[in-house]
Amino acid sequence: RFEEKNIIGLSHFLVHMADLFQRLHSVTSTHYGPVKDRKHLYPDWTTFLTTIFEHSFLTLRNSPVLSRKDFAKLETLLITALPSLTPSRPSLLHGDLHNFNYLVQGAVITGVLDAAESLGGDPHYDLAYFVNAHPNMQPRMSTFYAHYKGCDVERVRVYRAAIGARRLVDHGIHHAEVMLTKEL
Repeated sequence: RFEEKNIIGLSHFLVHMADLFQRLHSVTSTHYGPVKDRKHLYPDWTTFLTTIFEHSFLTLRNSPVLSRKDFAKLETLLITALPSLTPSRPSLLHGDLHNFNYLVQGAVITGVLDAAESLGGDPHYDLAYFVNAHPNMQPRMSTFYAHYKGCDVERVRVYRAAIGARRLVDHGIHHAEVMLTKEL
């Protein structure tokens, strides 16, 4: 796990991480969707995204977590953006690169763990997952974006919103309901 306290080290770490993602994403996947589950191949990236995010959006729409106005903003952003997000070719994505799935020595990444969530798709999805998983690094993410060649920050923003909504449902609303049920 990288310690985010050292600003110079953080910049070096983000440059190394951008390079790692760049190398991973240069590998073309044979299909969109999970690498481990070839029974569920998706015809395109949009179909995959719709499938994995649909439950989250329906849950949020019917919950008190977001106001109707905030939900409408999220929905408009995603409905407008989703059809344009399918890349021309699916790249290999890690799918779960957070601070417990890479090894570091100083500011250098020495290993990557847990490829169970690997998938074929848009590299910006992977970047968004990484950015969301590191809230303390947000002020320095411009270094990461600048060193990832071809990074479209707006695409990353759209994916961050979708991934954040899904996490809220998967870990927030659902977790709170389970805990409440256990208490009763």
